[in-house]
Amino acid sequence: FLFDSGSESCAAMGDEEPEELPPTFTAELLQQCLQERDESGRMKTRIERTAKGTYALTHLDASAKEITVLGEAIESYQFLTNLSLAGNKIPDVSGLGKLKSLHSLNLSDMDLAALPELDLPWCQYLDLQINALTKPPNLQCFSMLVHVVLDGNKIESMTEFQGHPTVQILSLRENQLTNLDGFRDMPELTRLVLSKNSIGLIPEVEEPEPDEEGNVPPPKPPPPPPLMGITGCPKLELLDLSANEPLKVLDDFEGVESVTEVNLAGASIETVTELGKLTQWMPNLLSISIQDTACVGDLEEDDLRLEVLLVLPDIHKFNGEKVTSSQRRKGRALAAQRDLESRQKSARERLTAASDRVAALNVPAVVEEEEEPPPAEGEAEGEEDGEAVDPEAAAAAAAAKLEEKQAAAEAQRWSDLETATLELDAAIAHCKSLDLDKEEEDNEALEGARTVLDRYERIVKLTKVHELRHLEGLKEELESIKAVEGAAWSECEQKQIEDSTALLEKLEAEKAADEARLAGEEALANLLDEGLGEEELVAGVEAAVAAGVTEDSEVMQRAQQAIEDIRAEAEAAAAAAAEAEAAEAERLAAEEAAAQDEAAGAAEGEGEGAEEEG
Repeated sequence: FLFDSGSESCAAMGDEEPEELPPTFTAELLQQCLQERDESGRMKTRIERTAKGTYALTHLDASAKEITVLGEAIESYQFLTNLSLAGNKIPDVSGLGKLKSLHSLNLSDMDLAALPELDLPWCQYLDLQINALTKPPNLQCFSMLVHVVLDGNKIESMTEFQGHPTVQILSLRENQLTNLDGFRDMPELTRLVLSKNSIGLIPEVEEPEPDEEGNVPPPKPPPPPPLMGITGCPKLELLDLSANEPLKVLDDFEGVESVTEVNLAGASIETVTELGKLTQWMPNLLSISIQDTACVGDLEEDDLRLEVLLVLPDIHKFNGEKVTSSQRRKGRALAAQRDLESRQKSARERLTAASDRVAALNVPAVVEEEEEPPPAEGEAEGEEDGEAVDPEAAAAAAAAKLEEKQAAAEAQRWSDLETATLELDAAIAHCKSLDLDKEEEDNEALEGARTVLDRYERIVKLTKVHELRHLEGLKEELESIKAVEGAAWSECEQKQIEDSTALLEKLEAEKAADEARLAGEEALANLLDEGLGEEELVAGVEAAVAAGVTEDSEVMQRAQQAIEDIRAEAEAAAAAAAEAEAAEAERLAAEEAAAQDEAAGAAEGEGEGAEEEG
């Protein structure tokens, strides 16, 4: 399994100066790789037993070995599953397509400008970070790919990306992306990492310059909105847009309905209200991170959390920390207070408008028919001199602020009232000047005075009815405003009670689930401490999964590793037993053969003795 260093061929050339060969794999290099270990003390390059029972090189870590030529000898490693060539400068890696058993391939920091089509049907992990890629590679030949790392390249657009049916994690940190257009057709994608790009930057559209003949080509279409373009990713759960400084607004998101966790740390979002738009695009959002975002300002962590809970009341995690029930109650109380202040402000505005309408009417005091005595002669003269309030001026002031029709009717009403008052004053003065002895001669004058008085009474009654009706209308409007405000209060209180009840039930369910999960983890940990066999551990793992223990938990990983170790030990023991059984069978066969030879020799000796006796 060692590479030929070419030393024999150089020696065969005699005294000729050997041509300097480019650095490639050698026996010495492979021996050096076999001696390297990782932090845990495990060998990076390993020779392991294959499924066919033979031993072969399965893990090769040749990182930073100054290799520039891949060579053809590597094609013989058909059982290689993990290969790392990070830090080397190999421009042509097309020969890796013959390693059909590869599961993990690390080609980071190799100055690759493009990735050739490598037919690696079993490869699940592909690392191409810190290269010179300017467009996304074609991943269709990796039919079982799960995790792709394209960090630290120069990719400006994903419009040429063809998607992938099995990729679950895609990372493009520190590239030059300005929008999300092109992330399509990845039905299994769960995590999309796009931090430290320029998403949100709207490039300037350059005006086309005329050609030599003076013809101006048609202008280029404007770029799509920066947050549109994700399609065909129904399982996407995490979207990392951190450290994208141009990102200011959260409009026109697309294809992110399934996202439960978003990272906007380091973006330029200026207001917390802007975060509220996420409820429209991400209805299932449960976790958000906004450290070092522009909207943070001088707010303390607790105050910022409350402001975010106002616009995103359903989140469970904020900046990586779980939102407690106490913090959620404070958020609801602040929301209720803000809602009350808004309703009170609206009610005050409506009351002010109603008061302005009342003031605009300029309604005089209501005339009491029975208590208001008729004006005396001096008072009538005072009105004529302009010392009292002029009815015409009051009517004119009201007419200027009301609609034209209402103003005209009001002016006519005051004009009739003034005319009737003057006629009544004249009639009263005339009646006082009459002589009782001449009553019969002046019946016509008395009848005229009575007619004027009746007319005056009718006008006063109509005026009083009109004013009372208007005031009753204003009163009804004020009572309606108060009723609406009271209903709003009742509705708000009822909603708070319902929300609190639902939240309490949800928290109790979460608490029960957490208790069951913790009990499952504790039971599984006890099984691991007892050192039980494979069947007991498998049963314990199944019980822990049923209790809600996740596969990424520490105790579950320990259990899986313990099961794998037990199986490996069992396989090794079975192999050793088989070898021992074969050796025992071989020893018994040898003993039996020796016994047969001894018996044959004894029989031959007896025959010879009988012949001698005879």
